[in-house]
Amino acid sequence: MLAVGLAVPIAAQAGWIYHWSGDSAYAQYSKAQGNISTDIWVDAMKGKYQSPPGNGTAFSRAYVYIYSWDTSSGDVIASGWGFKELGAKEFSVSGGLKAAALKATIPMNDFVTGDAFNLAVTVNWTGNSRPIRERSVYHYIYPGRHYSSTYTNASKAADAQATFTKAGSVVFSGTTDQAMIGSGRNREIMID
Repeated sequence: MLAVGLAVPIAAQAGWIYHWSGDSAYAQYSKAQGNISTDIWVDAMKGKYQSPPGNGTAFSRAYVYIYSWDTSSGDVIASGWGFKELGAKEFSVSGGLKAAALKATIPMNDFVTGDAFNLAVTVNWTGNSRPIRERSVYHYIYPGRHYSSTYTNASKAADAQATFTKAGSVVFSGTTDQAMIGSGRNREIMID
């Protein structure tokens, strides 16, 4: 019975298959001016995901988060979050994770004031380390269910130069505190 069950094509069994592959870049910036401290996080990614049937869907997106507070009083001055589906030329990663670039205007929401605004974001990453490679394989078998996952990833620490501009005024311009460029793929299968 077991041999017969394994011989049944996946498409004929209940469950799903999911594939993901893509590139990403992350950076974090901090600055202090007097009693005002500001942190900015940027995460950009692009790639393709697929869950057959079908050819899959390409994606490219960026997230930005800004948090600013008064270190003497503890008052939060700004807490903003933004997201944008990017055009083909707004985010790129070079082969070998040597460099990445993001140039886009991202709509933001300030949770403190309730205001919406646009933030012009320019970030240029340059890889500065040897790649770190990771691979993981998981198999779980439950009564009536089989799940497997294969994940591979390569990443490099990076230097990143960024400029963030709101309504023509520079919010921040400088080099990174932390940055990384990465590339990975994942495949998951669930069979019931």
